[in-house]
Amino acid sequence: MTLRAIFKEQLQDLATCMRTKFSRSSDPRLFQLAGIKAQLDGLDAIIQAPTGSGKTAIAAGPHLWTGVADMTIIMVFPLLALEEEMMDTFQRDLLAKLHFPKLGSIMQNIRNHRPNVSIVIRALEHPQSSYCDLDFILPRQIDNALDIPKTYVYVDNINMGGKIVDYLQSFLRSQNPAPTNTGLVRPFNAALSQKYKQNAIAVFHCVPSADHDKPIICILVCTDAAGIWKLPAIFSNFVQRAGHAGRGRGCTGLAVLLVECSAYLTDLSTCHERSTPATNSIKGKRRSKLRAKAPKDYAKMCELNHRSSRQVDTIHLLSSQPLIDSEATNKGLLAFVQTMKCRRKVWGAVFESSSEDHHAHAHFDSSGILDDTTIGLLFWIGTIKASVHTSLLETSWLWWDCHSAALLEVLSSLKPKFVLWKTESSKKQSTIEPAA
Repeated sequence: MTLRAIFKEQLQDLATCMRTKFSRSSDPRLFQLAGIKAQLDGLDAIIQAPTGSGKTAIAAGPHLWTGVADMTIIMVFPLLALEEEMMDTFQRDLLAKLHFPKLGSIMQNIRNHRPNVSIVIRALEHPQSSYCDLDFILPRQIDNALDIPKTYVYVDNINMGGKIVDYLQSFLRSQNPAPTNTGLVRPFNAALSQKYKQNAIAVFHCVPSADHDKPIICILVCTDAAGIWKLPAIFSNFVQRAGHAGRGRGCTGLAVLLVECSAYLTDLSTCHERSTPATNSIKGKRRSKLRAKAPKDYAKMCELNHRSSRQVDTIHLLSSQPLIDSEATNKGLLAFVQTMKCRRKVWGAVFESSSEDHHAHAHFDSSGILDDTTIGLLFWIGTIKASVHTSLLETSWLWWDCHSAALLEVLSSLKPKFVLWKTESSKKQSTIEPAA
């Protein structure tokens, strides 16, 4: 069946139709319209967008266009496979295995940044079995359910989830023993019936009212093999779960990662963890080596006590920041935890795909971008004004429009030290003393 293509000038009509049909206050986002247009045009497309950005609308949008309302779209969600791979690795794999054409395919990456979600990393202060580090979830003063923020708590297994539900319910009763507060904390796991889970999600997403006419759920304790309670196995697990906070336009959220103190026992400021773990021939288990033991006070330098209840928030600065190794077994998670810099920069360094103008998958080598002759010319002329570089390269360098800004920035940062190059003849002449 041939799809009815849509022209760019018709996208606004489709956007208006989607806004009306789906009862939205604003038009679809540009990446959503790009994905819809690719389907209607019969093009292959890869679109990467963060959790909660509205990827489902890409599948729903084509049904509103004239001539395709009766068609069926098959959606497959390989969530575990997606979590295990970085975007650039996954994209290369798809391009090769699905035989994407060299020309005509659509690639869109709107990044994983979630500026509306605040990120907090805190080390556990109490024994893990006490769950006292979860007290911050419930406000100190609770008059009604409106005072409790909607919260997901991810745990490792059903048994632990049940204990956390009991603990939070007990803590809630100690704050406000009103009967209306019962049932505000609920479990959510695979052992529960589908009907229960559907009702729980529906009630959880409802905005509670002060009169309590309807059931209210404020906290869902979700069981997940890659939970946020304690340190996850890999970085992408945290990114996926943190994306559940602040979903929807105009919403804000808070993602809190509670980590064990052992996360600060590996010194990442001097060496990487081995990216390819060795195999234990005795037990047949994979194990990682080359973890440098952290020196004394290393954990304090990584803000182990930052904003802790012990009020010992003394700042110690590392001489060098933890090194980011996206190929490590934890995919850069330990560097994310230990860094003293902005954690969003670490997030971006691990997950952001290379820009298209970096030519990561080109068939030519680096000399195809900047050849040795040009490099030699820039080296010999030394430090000069940017205007001189422009006059030399603007008309002769093929990639000037694409990479001139980056090249000029690199050249301006260089501080070459020139040393007089003495030839053999000059050395011989220098040994002759002048006649009296």
